[in-house]
Amino acid sequence: MTPNRRAFLRTLGAGSIGITVPALFSGSAAAATIVTVQGGGYDIWSTEDAFHFYYQEVSGDFDVVVHNSFLEDTSSYAKAGIMVRETLDADARNVMLRRVPSNDAALQWRPDAGEDTVSTTAGGEEIGEVSGGNVQADWLRLRRQGDAIEAFGSTDGNDWTRIGRLTADEIDLSTDAYVGLPVTSHNVGTLCTAEYRALSGLSPDSNRDIGPVEVAGSVSVAEGVPVVSTESATDVTATSAALHGSLEDLGDASSADVSFEYREAGADEWTATDAETLSAPGSFSREVSGLSPQQEYEYRAVAVDADGDEAVSTTASFETPSIVRIESVTGVDADSATFHGAADLHGISSAEVSFQYRELNVDSWSASAAETITSSGSFERDVSDLTSRRYYEVRAALDADGIDTVTSDPLRFATPSHADGGESEAAAGPSSASRFDPADGFADVASWLDDDTPVIVVREPTREQLATALSVDGERLIVFETSGSIDLEGGIGVHNDEFYIAGQTAPSPGITLVRGGLFIDADDCVIQHIRIRRGDDTSSAGDAVGTERNRRNVIFDHVTAAWGTDETLSAYGENVTISNCIVSEALRNSDFHQGGNGHSAGSLIGSGYENFAMMGNLWASNLTRNPRLQSGTSVVVNNVSYDFRNAIGCSSETTASIVGNAYIRGDVNGPAISDMDTHEGEIYAADNYARPEEQPLVADGINRVNSPPVWPEGLEALSADEVEEHVFENAGARPANRTYHDRRIVRNVANWEPTEGNLPGGSGLDHAWIDHEEIIGDYPELPENTRSLSIPESGTRAWLGSWSRRVETGSTGDYEDEDGPGVVDDFEDGDLSEYVGATGHYEITTDEPVATGEYSLKNVSGSDALVSSHADLPRYPRAGDRFAAKVAATETTSVMGIAFGIESHENFYFVRTWNDRIQFYRVTEDEWSTPEYTKLAESDPIDVEIGDIYEYVVDWGTDGAIEIELQDADGETAGSVSATDSTHLYGGFGTRRTGMLDDVRIL
Repeated sequence: MTPNRRAFLRTLGAGSIGITVPALFSGSAAAATIVTVQGGGYDIWSTEDAFHFYYQEVSGDFDVVVHNSFLEDTSSYAKAGIMVRETLDADARNVMLRRVPSNDAALQWRPDAGEDTVSTTAGGEEIGEVSGGNVQADWLRLRRQGDAIEAFGSTDGNDWTRIGRLTADEIDLSTDAYVGLPVTSHNVGTLCTAEYRALSGLSPDSNRDIGPVEVAGSVSVAEGVPVVSTESATDVTATSAALHGSLEDLGDASSADVSFEYREAGADEWTATDAETLSAPGSFSREVSGLSPQQEYEYRAVAVDADGDEAVSTTASFETPSIVRIESVTGVDADSATFHGAADLHGISSAEVSFQYRELNVDSWSASAAETITSSGSFERDVSDLTSRRYYEVRAALDADGIDTVTSDPLRFATPSHADGGESEAAAGPSSASRFDPADGFADVASWLDDDTPVIVVREPTREQLATALSVDGERLIVFETSGSIDLEGGIGVHNDEFYIAGQTAPSPGITLVRGGLFIDADDCVIQHIRIRRGDDTSSAGDAVGTERNRRNVIFDHVTAAWGTDETLSAYGENVTISNCIVSEALRNSDFHQGGNGHSAGSLIGSGYENFAMMGNLWASNLTRNPRLQSGTSVVVNNVSYDFRNAIGCSSETTASIVGNAYIRGDVNGPAISDMDTHEGEIYAADNYARPEEQPLVADGINRVNSPPVWPEGLEALSADEVEEHVFENAGARPANRTYHDRRIVRNVANWEPTEGNLPGGSGLDHAWIDHEEIIGDYPELPENTRSLSIPESGTRAWLGSWSRRVETGSTGDYEDEDGPGVVDDFEDGDLSEYVGATGHYEITTDEPVATGEYSLKNVSGSDALVSSHADLPRYPRAGDRFAAKVAATETTSVMGIAFGIESHENFYFVRTWNDRIQFYRVTEDEWSTPEYTKLAESDPIDVEIGDIYEYVVDWGTDGAIEIELQDADGETAGSVSATDSTHLYGGFGTRRTGMLDDVRIL
């Protein structure tokens, strides 16, 4: 569409510019011209883009400068900036000087159409000319001279810093291209607003959405626009404040009347101050009084110019303080403290003041004794009923006639232990049941943790309780007196150092975080024995768990991370350990990455990292990045990577010791350890192997050395022939107490074997990469079991170690199918707890027909509805077995069917009676993620009586021969089918539709 030229008064909020007003407009652009672009889309990144673009066609050189004065924070990865792209296709070759809401500006580019995008911060660090590959900048400049493209950033539009320079070696752009202003929200279904000012070197004349954005973007251009802004309020008391604003530009008018409007936050009506007239840009202020204590207020500046047009600024806010406040806490010991407060009575003749206090994450408040005051001043009170090693909140309270109880904002403090706080090395307690302890890497294991470290107890599985614990600014040990699933509602960011998440303290089955990610922007922390399952039921793409850049001493130990929509577990920084983790099933064509190869990425070890240790982990069913090692130093020891197209990808400056790893079910068309760029680092690769052996191990372009270039002191690797068993026994959040999805993943890896003609690579193998979490059972809803913990006064590390041992040891053989005859399921437990999928369509009842015992499974809806079990039954049929299942047609459902070899709800076999015949189907997930149903065999017509019990007998050969008989109650054959197919060789068991199912057993 063509942009509208309109005259209007545009708003600008305090702090959104970051430079002085005289520098706001420069170059050839008219002063007070604002370009507003709104764009949706999931990102400008990866192999294709989704955004709104305001552009013009350009041939040859250009030099574009713009001030990105505002970018809405729809996501931390929302982007605006300057772009040149070769075509308007979503996957086009392009260069973008991007800016994100944190004010970081960096250079990114897609070297060729359809290729992965790289940047000066990720994958193209060698191009960056500034620390970290980005600068703080809201002024942007992109210049092309011949084949070279340069990107600059500035905070004032005068002093420029070059971020990077690209040549034809990095990207060979055609002479004719499209140059313009892009915006992406990185939040599908949501528009992001960006404002551009002082545009020079470009006269855009077109705009359009590019890629799948869901909501249409737009452009508006305002010329000759006066601008009014708010500034910070000052002299804020309980009842008054001074408001400040600035008339930034008169536009085409000769004067303007300026004033303020204010209201309690959330109110409908505004109160206006008196106005004053300004005939030139400048500041203005007004005093307001009669405000309520402890109340948030919104305010905005207003300008009405001489032509009668009105401008209203963005809304700012301030909060009036309470008439009572908490000033300090002194004399704190293990069970007592002294609270100090003050009150400003503001005409109140007398009041009762007291203190209210509570342990963090406890709902109810305790109250101190009250005292009566008749004038403003200080008061204090001693309390002696505190618990040692806890964080507390305390607030002052005031009661007086005619007003509601007033409380101050709370103040946090921590009580120490009754012990001396020290802890010797001998008190460290038992080491991990795994060969790899968190201390075996480069990171310090919570060196701050001692017997005085405050403990925060999570008593309910809620986002609020976990976020509260993580938000504390101070060292903290986070423990759990509940199990359950915690809905992250999109995610939690952690920005304060020195925390220890001790998931091992939770009662069975532990803690699982769902519908979001855990984002670590902190140092010196440990995340241990928890599960994070992100999924795409969130507003934006992201990792299940990961760190911000430049973090130090971060440990992920016995963490299960799954269903990431960017990566799944990723980290940046120095001295980071990832040990005994399961990183699995990154979503491929999720709601945020659709089309082409999708995404499905395991772990990105970000550029500039130093001393990363990855030991004893399982990367399973991630298309790529298992892990991806960008430029930095690391050790990758005794891990298992399974079901991948790319396992380890190395950047140009990757230096790593890669020892004793197993690569299973990878793409035989490429090496397990590959070079993503011209490799100039050093790789020591030893004692690694691939299954099948046809997969090459190390790419020819890798610069290999004869000894480890980096290695943690004291680390001892297992021999490769021990690695699979070790990882299967020790990986994941709670190896001795695995939940369904972890058991399913480990079972899949442990039981997989290649077959002739079905090697991984191309279309020959039905990979287990998934698009959405509901395909394999959706988010878990764990039971909320509770117990009280006895927090020790001393021996904290030993206490944590003992809890770790409890969830790391025990029976670990449940990943391995038993051999020989035995019951698969006779439904005598009377519930469907072992099954996932459309369980609402089935019941286990005593209603007839029942084959054996008291119970059988019945379809109660009559519809096609797949239920399956993968991990909780005693055994499962697999190739090489002969197995049977009793079935019956009912008045509700006349079909008799079973499903087996179930790898996911889009990958399995099923056999059924349909239209008086037996039909045998294979279900597979094709390249575009649509399940493909292939009829492998169909019988001659048969006679089936409703209510009679029949039995399927399946002879499942390891050579792919599958013979199926339907027998009546006398053992006579009612019909049969046979086929040869080796797509599925093992997996779960269930039914896609059946009237009755019972007595499933291996013969």
